[in-house]
Amino acid sequence: MMALTNELRLNLNYRNQWASIDKGYSTYAVSLMYPLFLKTGGAKGDSTRRVEGKSRLDFGVNITDDKSGGFNRINATLSVGYTLKLSAEHALSAALNLGYIRYSLDVNHQSFDEQYQWGAYNPDLPTGETLASHKGAVDVGVGFMYHYAPENNHRS
Repeated sequence: MMALTNELRLNLNYRNQWASIDKGYSTYAVSLMYPLFLKTGGAKGDSTRRVEGKSRLDFGVNITDDKSGGFNRINATLSVGYTLKLSAEHALSAALNLGYIRYSLDVNHQSFDEQYQWGAYNPDLPTGETLASHKGAVDVGVGFMYHYAPENNHRS
């Protein structure tokens, strides 16, 4: 049985890897999802009642910030999904994600071969590199899912 709940979901996540290394990997993330059950019953004219019925819309926001050394990636995504329960055993879902990813590089704290002179590192020497400090891209995703859960597999 597919679990369709009518609860707002909030997820906060922090991860720190290789903490012993200066500027190791760290991730911060927040996700928010709100399901809206489409009215399939209740009193006539009662549009505020949330009833678990045959279909629902899910609205979501996800923001992730990944850092590793001088590299950083921030991803912000808006999502909308639709689930249609065809029967107690079958459901069909579709979702659309639209977001933006921003990549950045702290070029001031990078070292290059050209900055080593006579075996010593000199950060004031030119790198010979032309690096953009940030770049962005649109992130789009579409997905479909068919879910089948036979009645004999349900647990009481």
